[in-house]
Amino acid sequence: MKIGVFLATAAFVFSEASAFSVPLGSWGRYDSDISQLQLTIDKTESIIEQAAEYFNDSKSLLSPHIYSLWESLARDHPDAVKQALSLSKPVKTSPQSNWLYQVTNDQIPNRKLRIKTPGELGIDSVKQYSGYLDIEDDDKHFFFWFFESRNDPKNDPVVLWINGGPGCSSMTGGLFFELGPSAIGQDLKPIYNPYSWNSNASVIFLDQPVNVGHSYSSKPVKTTVAAGKDFYAFLKLFFQQFPEYSTLPFHISGESYAGHYIPAFAREIISNNDDPNRNFNLSSILIGNGITNPLIQDEYFEPMACGKGGHPAVLNPDQCQFMRDQWPRCKRLLEVCYQNPTALACVPSEIHCGVIKQPFRETGLNVYDMRVPCGNSSLCYVQEEWITEYMNLPEIKLAIGSEVESFVGCDHDVGA
Repeated sequence: MKIGVFLATAAFVFSEASAFSVPLGSWGRYDSDISQLQLTIDKTESIIEQAAEYFNDSKSLLSPHIYSLWESLARDHPDAVKQALSLSKPVKTSPQSNWLYQVTNDQIPNRKLRIKTPGELGIDSVKQYSGYLDIEDDDKHFFFWFFESRNDPKNDPVVLWINGGPGCSSMTGGLFFELGPSAIGQDLKPIYNPYSWNSNASVIFLDQPVNVGHSYSSKPVKTTVAAGKDFYAFLKLFFQQFPEYSTLPFHISGESYAGHYIPAFAREIISNNDDPNRNFNLSSILIGNGITNPLIQDEYFEPMACGKGGHPAVLNPDQCQFMRDQWPRCKRLLEVCYQNPTALACVPSEIHCGVIKQPFRETGLNVYDMRVPCGNSSLCYVQEEWITEYMNLPEIKLAIGSEVESFVGCDHDVGA
């Protein structure tokens, strides 16, 4: 149990620490670092102390109460610990070399933007760019795909889109399923979308955190500050290369768990208002159906599923009572997290509060639209399977510059 507690700590610390983070319970290409650390630990006290040091989470913030939460976590939720112990296969990549631009800036060291034009894929006839932001000293690579406005690109705003999940690619949700210039049909052919956001704005779709979609990494970003700096570097290098868009209104948009990412990114931009070399201005943020405050939001899963949200109940009375019974402890754990904003203090609430949603998950109904059952896909929409198959076509990956050997539309092992 002691080792299980440590590895659960390790896995979920990454989940809470950063928007650009690592697989939840799946260590990518740095498995050996964790395994070596595990071998040096033989006491519970040492486990927490070394974990806190390893993840830059001071032990002085770990009160006896927080420590006891971890003991109960291993006892009450062994399946969560088991999940944390499971290791995924390393991220496999195939580097490309045919880049149109490679953008650097001496004021932004160890960051490089690689850019190419995707070519004639039939997605849209407008100007397009795709590529990677490389964080060279940390081996992190964030993928993006840009589509110019169909209308008036010299004057229309620029919008950056981020999907949620956490762990879902902006190519799957935003680009090809919701608001991009084309959808993907069952025959893996593009279907023109006349209502695309790029009908009136130039749109950037960004895959983050790392190891989501076409993005990849062997290391995590351990703090939200570092995550924000990477995001800020991407924007400065992008608008440096394309100054024709830098003076236009710029908006950051997203849905679901992007409600967690976007405020942190906006804060990083605003904190650099005095940067004399900043080449863009943030006009607004747009968050749809956002996860922003679980202390407020998590309480309402039960009323919605149990007939108090304008739709007939989809759970029986015993299931509804179970959800109500779990909320007081979930709330207490969330309050501990809010009072002690460290990863080790917040992880117990993430695990226990997830229990509240389990009865609804077992119904097989669509969590995004409880009136209908889920389809074949793990996210209820069969179209996402077509998108994943399309994004893994060799000619598509070559055209857009993708360096991952296997594109996954949504990976719920990725933390946030």
